[in-house]
Amino acid sequence: MEELLKLLTGFQDCLFHQMQIFEELLPVLDREEELVLRFDVGEFERLVVEKDQIVRRAQAVEERRLGLLRRICFLIAYDARGELPSLRTFLTVFESYVANVQALLEATVRDSLSARSAELRTLSDRYLGLFQAAAPRIRRNQTVLTKMAHNFERSLAILRSEASIEHNYDAAGRSQAAGGGLRHNSFVRVKA
Repeated sequence: MEELLKLLTGFQDCLFHQMQIFEELLPVLDREEELVLRFDVGEFERLVVEKDQIVRRAQAVEERRLGLLRRICFLIAYDARGELPSLRTFLTVFESYVANVQALLEATVRDSLSARSAELRTLSDRYLGLFQAAAPRIRRNQTVLTKMAHNFERSLAILRSEASIEHNYDAAGRSQAAGGGLRHNSFVRVKA
């Protein structure tokens, strides 16, 4: 049980650290949007470097969190070979585990597991609050990306239709009649 409690402590630390990084990232994203609107390229480049450093830290914490979650799932006999559970699913599984093993554990261990479960539930609620606060930005970004994808698809369709139309030009760039008839030259007057 000591190993499980130690892993749960590390898991909680990772979750807490991820929330701190997320809270640090949101103002950076706000500044990024502002700089894009102002078209301030120099400041934008510096901000991208700052954002990349935050994202790298988040990735390192996420990799550690996933490793801890795998080990915890193994110890509580949750089959995580396929896909690891979401935080909500994990809490449900963990609370069920705690309820199932309570009768088998000493009072101190049982109390420690119950305390960890309550702390994880509190962290989960904070996570949910953070993501609900960021929901308008997430929806806005989804809308922008959907419209960009639609415009990209339209552009591809236009390019494909243009590529499929046979253009009758000779090597000199003059148009030819479709029937292979006489060549017609077109002239444009340019005033100097």
